[in-house]
Amino acid sequence: MTQCLEKLLQILKIVLTGGPCAGKTTILNAILAEFSKSKLLVAQEVATMLFEMGYPLAGRDISYSERWLEELQRTIIPLQKYLESQLVESARENGQSLIICDRGKMDPAAYLLGGQKELAERFQIEAEPTFKEYEMIIHLESLATANPALYDQLKSTNPHRRETLEQAQALEMRTREAWEGHPNWHFVSGKLSMEEKISEVLNLLSVYMDKEVERRWILPEIPKIQLPQAKRIRQGYIFVDERSELRIRDTDNQYTMAVKGKDGVGGILRREFDRPIPAWVFEHIWAATAGRRIFKDRYPIPYRNHLLELDIYHDRNQGHIKLECEFQPNEDPDDFTLPNWAADAREVTDDSRYNDKSVALHGAPIK
Repeated sequence: MTQCLEKLLQILKIVLTGGPCAGKTTILNAILAEFSKSKLLVAQEVATMLFEMGYPLAGRDISYSERWLEELQRTIIPLQKYLESQLVESARENGQSLIICDRGKMDPAAYLLGGQKELAERFQIEAEPTFKEYEMIIHLESLATANPALYDQLKSTNPHRRETLEQAQALEMRTREAWEGHPNWHFVSGKLSMEEKISEVLNLLSVYMDKEVERRWILPEIPKIQLPQAKRIRQGYIFVDERSELRIRDTDNQYTMAVKGKDGVGGILRREFDRPIPAWVFEHIWAATAGRRIFKDRYPIPYRNHLLELDIYHDRNQGHIKLECEFQPNEDPDDFTLPNWAADAREVTDDSRYNDKSVALHGAPIK
């Protein structure tokens, strides 16, 4: 198996961090709204969980002191380790490929005067090996440094936020230093609007979320089995080249637009960005796909732990029959075997002539 595919089969962790009033909660909600929960998990911020459970909060329940801060970190650190470990196991069992961590194991360094060095000496968390646990760090800039006046207005909306402007500015800088050195660190400016921040973060995550791993076969005839109710599909291509495509699809009056592109592992792995669009957008664009269209009926067929998709084509591709199977990130697609009724199938995963975009442009290959 290639290195790229091996990486895809791993459970990746991405940290969302930043200084006070950076918009993490809003952006996490946007992530969950954008991407399927079947593909990702969120590791909630441990400190917030503790405070909501009644852990004494400095400035509210107890006076601030260095001892209070140290004891808080001693409580957070093992819980963070346990939480991430268990979520990795949960993701592996349920076929999820990504864990978004609301802060990670290096964040406590921002609350220690000695930063990374003190975290390593007192809590045995060293930067270099810890960085390797996380695929990417997304740092959201605090309003304390991006827009100090707005910070003072908004900090009251978080009952756990007790920092003064100066303290928040210091935490922003120390949080940056806590993750200093991570090779895939991204800074999202606090001067952007919330919509712009969300867009930037979703774009960063789409590299990891919008992927599909699938195998494809051609069948000589319609299988002699009881088929379920079909989904009627019409789809057209707006743009096509050797490595990418932009297409629209109508599946029983559910409309989507998708961008797909190869990711360097033959035909088995592709990046895919697939989102709903309104009916009027589909109908407006449909005319632009003339000459680059396919029409087919899709039959979803449960098989063991998978859902096979049998496509029977119509119009100029009448008689073309294709079978597809998509695999979860924790699966090795090479281990999959077809059911007996598909014993005569011929695999075409690596043959680009059988991709829908090629069929739409040139017609199905002659058998």
